[in-house]
Amino acid sequence: MASKMNIYIIINSLSKGGAERIASDYAHFLAEKNIKTTFLITDRSPIEYKLPLTSEVNFLPLSKYSRTFFFPLIVILQGLFIRIKYGGSIKAISFLHRANLVNGVAKIFSSRKLIISERSIFNRSYSGLKKIIMNFLLGLLFKKVSKIIAISSVVKKELIEEFSIKEEKIEVIYNPINSDNFTFSKSKKTFLSDTTIHFCIVGRLVESKRVQMGIILFLEVLEIFPDSRLSIVGDGPEAENLKTFVLKNENADKITFLGQINDVHNVLKKSDMLIFTSRYESFGNVAIEATSVGLPIIYTQNLESLNEIYFGTTFLALSLNEDILTWQEEIKKFMDHLEYESFRMERENLLIKIDRENIFNRYLKYCS
Repeated sequence: MASKMNIYIIINSLSKGGAERIASDYAHFLAEKNIKTTFLITDRSPIEYKLPLTSEVNFLPLSKYSRTFFFPLIVILQGLFIRIKYGGSIKAISFLHRANLVNGVAKIFSSRKLIISERSIFNRSYSGLKKIIMNFLLGLLFKKVSKIIAISSVVKKELIEEFSIKEEKIEVIYNPINSDNFTFSKSKKTFLSDTTIHFCIVGRLVESKRVQMGIILFLEVLEIFPDSRLSIVGDGPEAENLKTFVLKNENADKITFLGQINDVHNVLKKSDMLIFTSRYESFGNVAIEATSVGLPIIYTQNLESLNEIYFGTTFLALSLNEDILTWQEEIKKFMDHLEYESFRMERENLLIKIDRENIFNRYLKYCS
């Protein structure tokens, strides 16, 4: 049966990334509901996510130049193109700042709802002249929105404080995960008698992820659990610096760089503990994915979004003070008192909050 509805998804790209994954997953959800999706891509970049067969993908005009200094002009032209070609009554949602701006321009001279997804912490995303430009442009956009879907309360709080947006215009909707991939392992070990613990770090190897701090944390753990191992998943501009840092340590043979891989869920399933020391996160997908496979995490207290997600639990995760002198004692206490049955119950409560069907039905409520 032919789809009776078409939802337009305006997004910067469909290359690997958190927003791109959610947009792709949302399209699959809509396809299950017999709803077609049309992707309108603002950038010229490869499509790396699998899309439903019923989805249509169109690169917007001048997408090749959208990351240049002329991006404000290109935003206007792309928005006007959507308005002229697809009309003023389309059902649309946009992801990421530039796509959100394009969506805003495309609403001109129409009464349709303007639905956008805000997924980043603005003050951490920009600096210098670009920050001034984006602050001005986003300020104009936010005055016109019907609903902002914020990825966490941390993002919502900043939107209110930075742009004076009315609270009722913002709804916090967490990212869902694919529970088919991230399933709980009932055979996970406890840490009461085993000194070999498999740690992992997952993420882009960039300065803001503070992977070196995670490595230092692991080296501290070796003094308590001397046979432990660390796997680092990901790639990026800091890769060579991190490898050089590791090679200078006598325990370099206990740390393995796996690079960029597609089956991250399998690495998480084989690990015993995730280390997460990023400078900031608007949500923290990998932490949720780790939890869903039964993997406790150790993270630093600066990650407000994780404090929100884990609601202060002592079973799912350990929130560490960044004072390195206290790490050994806190980690040892956490592992010695890790009650796996309690972890299992709290995990189930958490997964209810990020249930795919529930979350995407909330997206659909605003888009339809």
